[in-house]
Amino acid sequence: ATTYEVQVRAYCADRIYSDWTNAVSFTTDMCMPEDQCEITFELTDSWGDSWNGAYIAVVDLATGIELAQMTNENLNGTSGSGENELNTKTLAVCNGREIQFVWHTGSYDSEASYVVYDVNDEVIFSGSGAMSEAVTYTVNCTETDCRKPSDFVASEIGKRSVVLSWTENGSATEWVI
Repeated sequence: ATTYEVQVRAYCADRIYSDWTNAVSFTTDMCMPEDQCEITFELTDSWGDSWNGAYIAVVDLATGIELAQMTNENLNGTSGSGENELNTKTLAVCNGREIQFVWHTGSYDSEASYVVYDVNDEVIFSGSGAMSEAVTYTVNCTETDCRKPSDFVASEIGKRSVVLSWTENGSATEWVI
């Protein structure tokens, strides 16, 4: 991504030019759309009234450009309902780029919780309240059909037996325990 500031003027005749236009500023894309994938943000507010100014900044480390400010918004229109409000958002990021997630404080950070997933629904990071330090992640857009199972639990635990269960997230028909 490169930022340009450009002006133009007319060439009218031999060494005769118009005045310059006002400058136009723009930044080129960091990568082609085919080199992008989406990361997913699940942003929850436990009181149900948004993150009150708090957000997670997503920064490209090579350029220092802030790609997005991810926050929980009061989408259901209630204020202080005491009900969890979940916002799910996605962000297109460039394969191979190193990005950083940085917490910016709001009024009631303790109400905030977050989970960020990669293209394969693997957790990049999660937490609640203000992040104590930034998280750095190198984007990998390679999708796989062999995803790890989720919701793995042990139940009906006996002296010599246990029931193990999980949710298959790909196309596997066999598993190793």
